[in-house]
Amino acid sequence: MVGAHAIHIILPVTELIRIKNADDPIKVCALPLKYLTAWGMLKRSGVYLVLGSRILIGSASGGVGTAVAQLVHAFDLKLKMVGTCSPSKFDYTKSLRVIPVGRNAPDLVEQVRPLTNGEGVDVANDAVGSEDSL
Repeated sequence: MVGAHAIHIILPVTELIRIKNADDPIKVCALPLKYLTAWGMLKRSGVYLVLGSRILIGSASGGVGTAVAQLVHAFDLKLKMVGTCSPSKFDYTKSLRVIPVGRNAPDLVEQVRPLTNGEGVDVANDAVGSEDSL
């Protein structure tokens, strides 16, 4: 979508999302950004993911990481997901059906390899853009 951060924008009604009056507009505004970013990472990253592919989700417990995991399940993509997060977020990450690994692990490759039957991952997503990922 072009103009997503504009003050005014004209869209067809089919492009709108109905919200309740009680919904916090600030929180609601974050949803399209996170989910469209996640969708772009999954479908438009230049990597064709087939059923059974393995992905590493950076910051899996964050907004975009959560969106990636939820979209994988919503569209039944059947991907094996491993995600980085802090140990305090392991339970939440597991609730997304993502295998958690420590986000600051110096041996990330060595942690991920046994979780993928020694094969590693087909693609790694990093929505944070940390220096280590570059």
